[in-house]
Amino acid sequence: MAYATPTDLTARYDARRIGDFASDDGTRVAEADLPQNEKVLTALDAASGEVEVALMQGDRYRISDLAELTGSSREYLKQLVSDISFCRLYERHGWSDEAASPDLTYKRSREALDRLRKGENVFNIAGHVAAGLANMVTASPSRVQLQRPTLMSEIARGKYFPARRQ
Repeated sequence: MAYATPTDLTARYDARRIGDFASDDGTRVAEADLPQNEKVLTALDAASGEVEVALMQGDRYRISDLAELTGSSREYLKQLVSDISFCRLYERHGWSDEAASPDLTYKRSREALDRLRKGENVFNIAGHVAAGLANMVTASPSRVQLQRPTLMSEIARGKYFPARRQ
């Protein structure tokens, strides 16, 4: 299941360029035909798979989590999938024009996926957001515990051990 549609892709990138990238014979695929174009759908599916593979690592997200995203988190997921799809469509032709190369877009998408995978960024899912918050309960001893002797050598000092020299 693709997390972005051809309509999402054309909302983020120029439909003319996508039409050029989806064509094999040099004739631009019309914007109206992009939602049914097999090459566009394949690129969206492959990009969605790449996102799933990256986010399933460490059992951080489940596919159901990604499918249930809403609001801005859903739009961010669509942006990631669209970026990767656009790059995949571009790569189909093997063009070497460095000025038009989407390497920067692809690199940015991979870095964003990596931050999601590591937990530096999280989607807006209640359990994941709460997991990233600092726990205010500390494991350090309180002032009373520090003043009260707790080691056996401290408790027995003066009874069984010589008194501590100050």
